[in-house]
Amino acid sequence: MKKINTIFLNLLLAIFCLSIGYFVGEKGYRLEVKNKQVFVDVKNKTPNYNLTADFSTFWQVWEDVNTKHLDKPLNTQDLVYGATKGMVEAIGDPYTLYLKPRENNSSDEVLKGEYQGIGAELTTKDDIVTIVSPFDSSPAKKAGLRPNDQILSVNDETTAGLSLYEVVDKIKGPKGTEVKLLIGRKDVKPFEVSLVRDTINLDTVSYKKEDNNIAYIRISRFGEKTNTEWDDTINNIILHEPNTRSIVLDLRGDPGGYLNSAVHVASDFISKGTVVKEELSDGTSRSLPVDHAGKLLDKKLIVLVDEGSASASEILAGALRERASAQIVGMTTFGKGTVQQPVDYNDGSGLNVTIGKWLTPEGYWVHKVGLEPDIKVELSEDDINNQNDLQLQKAIELAK
Repeated sequence: MKKINTIFLNLLLAIFCLSIGYFVGEKGYRLEVKNKQVFVDVKNKTPNYNLTADFSTFWQVWEDVNTKHLDKPLNTQDLVYGATKGMVEAIGDPYTLYLKPRENNSSDEVLKGEYQGIGAELTTKDDIVTIVSPFDSSPAKKAGLRPNDQILSVNDETTAGLSLYEVVDKIKGPKGTEVKLLIGRKDVKPFEVSLVRDTINLDTVSYKKEDNNIAYIRISRFGEKTNTEWDDTINNIILHEPNTRSIVLDLRGDPGGYLNSAVHVASDFISKGTVVKEELSDGTSRSLPVDHAGKLLDKKLIVLVDEGSASASEILAGALRERASAQIVGMTTFGKGTVQQPVDYNDGSGLNVTIGKWLTPEGYWVHKVGLEPDIKVELSEDDINNQNDLQLQKAIELAK
């Protein structure tokens, strides 16, 4: 199953893993320090394919830090993790990430639907850890955090120079404990906010009936439970609200998740054919079609998006506009148009590697530009503070 996560050290030891056959869960070498001499038994020296690299500087640095550093002998496994992380970060792609075992476990927790923290999807933007979207009913949402807010410090410790998962690790903590963030926001002086961590239960689909036979459906993200929750919601509408004529589908603040869930939801509105196209790193391309017979093919559809709608939610919104004549209301979306594949290793670490890009059925690539709404509705500070949701009001007006 593909993960499209908006979930995101230096190159000092980056190329080490190339020489030891990459990060397959074994230490790959044995290091001993005797009388200040270093003996390294390197295993898995040869990679599985040919490449050219000059390792001389690396081995000089390796020898110097292990023979000269005050704290020798050093933790060799930490050096391996650091080398691997540095190699991956040297690519310059914020969505290709090497995750140490604890970080990899944290990433899985979010998609599975429960963890303890503040409840926000984070990424790196211009080398600054940035909120993609706060989750519904989370401490982050209740504290007024918004998409594109920058996290400048955590408990008075700057986040400058830290990786995404180092910042996440500082923010997460047991339920009931407090964390203080310094937030940067456009056109606003940096300000502090204190949040009490809580257990984040990520129910991904919610529903309520509006007037005039309109059903409002909210998808907060695309996780492991989304397909089941979506099917239950749709079956409930069909059974208990058979006169429903229109659907308002709210994808605002939805940072993405599993690609197959976006395809599954789209399939209830699209009768046949392509939902999304992929162009992969091996030169191949493919189209992902609808995965079941649609149950809402005759419904008028309005889709809500904003700056926090990313990745899988952009896939869904784009497909529904092009293939189901949906109108899109709100603000320009985040603009993440690449596909990541998760790889798990024997030691519990993992890699999210960008393997391709996705395009709408008509071939539009949203990466770094986003989807423009058909009807732009911007919320002012007063609207947000007073919970005056002009975007939803416009969507309901169009759905009548």
